[in-house]
Amino acid sequence: MADFIVGRQQILDRHLNVYAYELLFRNQGLDLKDKDEATQATNQIITDAIIEIGINNIVDEHKAFINFTTQNILEKTPLNLPKERIVIEVLENVRVDLRVINNLREMS
Repeated sequence: MADFIVGRQQILDRHLNVYAYELLFRNQGLDLKDKDEATQATNQIITDAIIEIGINNIVDEHKAFINFTTQNILEKTPLNLPKERIVIEVLENVRVDLRVINNLREMS
């Protein structure tokens, strides 16, 4: 397992109870503005944080929101994850087209 840091930001409901956590990848070696490196960061979160550490160890019984790039969506990466636990967050720089929409529909 590589060295990495997972940021965990609470998402609260209107009663200020924890609803979920957004998982954020932090690594000094990656430029998250670069498409390929952002995709690599998402894959790193999935591999290290979810598979190796375990989703329950990171977010307990809550949902995990994860940022997905265009490449992650087109490769259908979220299909390999437990949909009852993972929420697909579409990054703001994802160019939404019919392929992206169709893949998101398939993953919902």
